[in-house]
Amino acid sequence: MPPQPWYRLTLLETATLFVGYLYVTGYYVDAVFLGNLGVQIRELVRLDYIRIGFVFTLLSLTVTALPIGAFILTANVRRSSKLPHFYVGLVGNSLNTIVALGYLVFLAVFVTRYETNLVLPNSILGESRFQNLMAFVIVLSIFGMAVVPVLERLIFRIGRKSLVKWLFILVVEPLRFGTLLISCLIIFASLSQLPWVGALLHTGFIYIMVATTTGVLVAAAWARWIRRAPRSWVVYPLIGFGLMALYFFAITTYVLGTYTFIPINRGGRLPLTTAYLKTEKPIPGLPIAWYPDVGWVTGPLYIIEENDDSIYVGSRGMENWTTRFISLQAIRKDKIDYRFLDRIEDGFPRIARGK
Repeated sequence: MPPQPWYRLTLLETATLFVGYLYVTGYYVDAVFLGNLGVQIRELVRLDYIRIGFVFTLLSLTVTALPIGAFILTANVRRSSKLPHFYVGLVGNSLNTIVALGYLVFLAVFVTRYETNLVLPNSILGESRFQNLMAFVIVLSIFGMAVVPVLERLIFRIGRKSLVKWLFILVVEPLRFGTLLISCLIIFASLSQLPWVGALLHTGFIYIMVATTTGVLVAAAWARWIRRAPRSWVVYPLIGFGLMALYFFAITTYVLGTYTFIPINRGGRLPLTTAYLKTEKPIPGLPIAWYPDVGWVTGPLYIIEENDDSIYVGSRGMENWTTRFISLQAIRKDKIDYRFLDRIEDGFPRIARGK
């Protein structure tokens, strides 16, 4: 058997490289974030880095590969099936796919139980519970993404051109774009009532712009076109440099504008619990509270980072968590007798208390 080219990797080698990429990306994201708070990472081996890298990659692909892939795949499918209304169907089906999958990714990464149980100030189509609206949009968008294409193929098999033409005009297209329009309107109307979504878009604008950059894709296509030209290999180091620059810039902007909005259990840094610490003596600079059945404790605090020796907590300025880097205080673990954790139920610190 002739030797395989170096660029043809086995499935195991590909998986190993991908996991390594996720690990390095997660490590770098966390290192940039903690470095902004003055905390140096001491633990090189931590499986959380894979989760952090996965979420960063998922969001980046959602705003980059999902739109491009949806249009390319839909165009190839419609071209091979010879369905009528090629361009109308291409736009409609692609947008339905982008909305359905993009909305699912958004919910999976950002939405917590607080938003799920939230009753919106203004009802939408007679419904004000976010959970019900979320379920309706999921069902409606999946209908537009998966069911409408099946329906148009069933209609196309009728064979009578005049009947097929009118069925597409009166049935398929209204369903295709009706589901798209209603889904987008409900998504916009519901998410605009969540106080933190506007701040997320504002602070994450640069990251979104970097993630959606198509210059590298254009450069790659150009390099493929000039491959036969003499000394065309010179362009590949330039493309590699551009990829590295965009990669690191995307990570930096992600940390500055998006990372703090993502719950800590989903690969972000948004605290989900309030901590109260039982220590022998009060810790200077930290608040004191009364905890039931325990007595006086140090808190409320928010644990931001933890290593073998210390925990790093925030207390003051947590209402500015998503807009600026807060001050932390390090507490040695050997000074802590007990710690108590309470789930945050009011959306804080992503939502200011009282709103």
